[in-house]
Amino acid sequence: MRIPPVIALNAEERILWQGQPKQGLRVRTHDLFLIPFSLLWCGFAVFWTVSVIATSAPFIMKIFGLAFVGIGMYFVFGRFLVESYQRRHTWYTLTDQRAIITATAPRRIDRSVDLHSVTNVSVETQHGGWGTVLLGPAPAMPFSRIGFGRNNAGPPAFDVVQDAASIYSMIVDVRQCKKIG
Repeated sequence: MRIPPVIALNAEERILWQGQPKQGLRVRTHDLFLIPFSLLWCGFAVFWTVSVIATSAPFIMKIFGLAFVGIGMYFVFGRFLVESYQRRHTWYTLTDQRAIITATAPRRIDRSVDLHSVTNVSVETQHGGWGTVLLGPAPAMPFSRIGFGRNNAGPPAFDVVQDAASIYSMIVDVRQCKKIG
């Protein structure tokens, strides 16, 4: 198990849980739309670029085509690798006051959410106890959480964590000012 980063706690604050999102490559529901779209994009970009290179088209057109092939390659498989890398370097910490999301690469970013100021907390569970705890209102549109990096739309979340229902219960207890442990 990897060692979590050091978190600066407030006075009288204590850690209730720490963990990471599920590791490895992950295909999400919205990928049912993005995978075919990305294959079409990349296929067209490769066809167009090969056609341009085979002719005496201006050099700028060739560069333009290569850029679109690069974007297509990222859409097809690069985004899965980037997301896997980001999850490997993401830690979640739940204290008796806050939810903290820490990303440690390429640079450290700490995002802290006061549990008593969150307007809505919900959990989306999957098979095997894995799930996502949303720390704010769930997005209204099903594809609004699609993102290509850390700036995904939607509320902060403990994304794809083991035993999400238990983490959700701890948050509900903290919000109701119950003593835990």
